[in-house]
Amino acid sequence: MNVMNPYEIPDEFIITPPPGHLERALYVKHVDIHGRLVRPPMKYNKVEGGNLFLEYLMSAHGQQQIDRIMTVAFHPERGADTDRSQEILKRGIAFSGAIYRFLGHSNSQLKEKTCTLMNASDEEIYELLAQFGKFSQIKTAAKRAKRIGLLFSSFNQSISLTEDEYTIIEDVERSNYIFTDGCGFMSDSFAQEIQDAVRNLDGKPCVVQVRYQGFKGVLILNRQLRDGIKVQFRKSMKKFTIPDERMRQTCTTFGVVKCSRPYTMGYLNKQIIMLLADSGVNHSYLTGLQNDFHSTLRKLCDTAESAKYYLRIKGKEKLFKWLHDYGLGSHRLQRELKALRAKEVKKMQKDSYAEDSTDEASLTQNSKCKLRVLVPKSRIVFGACDPFNELEYGQCVFQPTLFDEVQYAEFEAAHAVMVVRNPCYHPGDIRVLKLVKNKPQYAYLSDCIVFPTRGSRPHADESSGGDLDGDEFFVSWDQDLIPSWRSRPFDYSSSSPLIAIPNAIKSFLGTLSSSLNQYVTSWGHTQMPSYFGTAEQAEKAKKLKERRHMLEYFTTFNNDLVARVDGIFMKYAALYGPSCHECVYLNR
Repeated sequence: MNVMNPYEIPDEFIITPPPGHLERALYVKHVDIHGRLVRPPMKYNKVEGGNLFLEYLMSAHGQQQIDRIMTVAFHPERGADTDRSQEILKRGIAFSGAIYRFLGHSNSQLKEKTCTLMNASDEEIYELLAQFGKFSQIKTAAKRAKRIGLLFSSFNQSISLTEDEYTIIEDVERSNYIFTDGCGFMSDSFAQEIQDAVRNLDGKPCVVQVRYQGFKGVLILNRQLRDGIKVQFRKSMKKFTIPDERMRQTCTTFGVVKCSRPYTMGYLNKQIIMLLADSGVNHSYLTGLQNDFHSTLRKLCDTAESAKYYLRIKGKEKLFKWLHDYGLGSHRLQRELKALRAKEVKKMQKDSYAEDSTDEASLTQNSKCKLRVLVPKSRIVFGACDPFNELEYGQCVFQPTLFDEVQYAEFEAAHAVMVVRNPCYHPGDIRVLKLVKNKPQYAYLSDCIVFPTRGSRPHADESSGGDLDGDEFFVSWDQDLIPSWRSRPFDYSSSSPLIAIPNAIKSFLGTLSSSLNQYVTSWGHTQMPSYFGTAEQAEKAKKLKERRHMLEYFTTFNNDLVARVDGIFMKYAALYGPSCHECVYLNR
């Protein structure tokens, strides 16, 4: 793949790793490249938690293996449109005498134009990745990259899970839909292990987003699990199978990506507000929510009433008690309130300037704002499947942690919730579900939304084509946000004629072309090796071609497409409403 001399990291930019970087903490070297030039200083990023690839590499070959790894972030050259990342990666990157080549990336790294490199040949990298799964059999580069990306998806904490401690169970399937797509179960004792491992987790998590070998998704707490089984994975959670038995036994790292937590507040954005307004929610009420939020932020450090209101909504018990005991004049409380306000303001910024600034005045003066409105009676929570299979279509269980009796009384008065998932472009993405309360078997499932496994279609799929492998949903029990009229959910399934027919034609032509190509090349290697090359040469060329395709997918990926579609949608929605023909077409 590399036909030119490798791209050199200048020696004067190279620094030594932190002292004891293999004993006390692990660090990965990182380089920023702007256009053609390295932007100093290079740095060593501390490995927080880890990822499956690093965990295996170090457990199988020792912690010193981390010195073979490097991450590189590519940034556009100021005033230039040319992307140099492909040219640089195809050459390989020379660092202190060693050549690093493209290895892979997680989904978040892909969006940030950051990738992981390894001091190894392209063939060695191919063989190493092949130990984790038969990725080369995946036809499309995008899907292949996504599967390999699971190896580099970072998690906050990890614990151990052996093969005899989990089982794989069937999914609930009906009408071409998987109602349990991405959602398995964990035992009470395993939830306790996770609580002990994850910092700042006050109770057992009810839902956990996980990575384990080739499994990806969430686990919901199921207290019925017994007999030493800690986890039940669904078949839909298995994205690839590790073929090497020794590796499966070695790779026992169970990665915890994220846990359900209390007081994960929900915010309305422009998309949701437009869809709510189009569905009959009162405009003046939506404007009132925005005005109240902005007023609260302005007065947060000036009036005890605003401070109490905000701290109560956000569940900041310690600061609420501090306000009660020492008053608003406390220097420590003022410092905390200003930090909370600056954090809220920063999340309203559109541009990257806000990421680097902590000064509240400069944030508001130098950046453009995006619409972001706090909804006091709402949460952002993981979706999960009904572990008891008792909920009917149109029902849900949702039990948020609440601050006091006033909030509890407000919640008890609600009989339905509004549910939506971002991004959303169709009025049918907003679902209204009936709250099921006072069922003892569900009492322990807090700070998540439990969807039924009955009905004609999963509610998660009805909202922007979501599933249960880690998708989070905006859930509000504010009855003034319940739409006056309901739209049918959009058909996001691959069985939709708009998708199924083109896909079927593409699949048929691809299979036909592949079969012909395989037959011709096989005959050529046997009958005319001087022209077609030997089978061994063909195998090597295939491996290098696969690595080149993965490299090219990374370097040509354009994350601006979603933003462009969003911009076009907003223009048409502002002119004709989000139910117009143009907006529905974009939603496809």
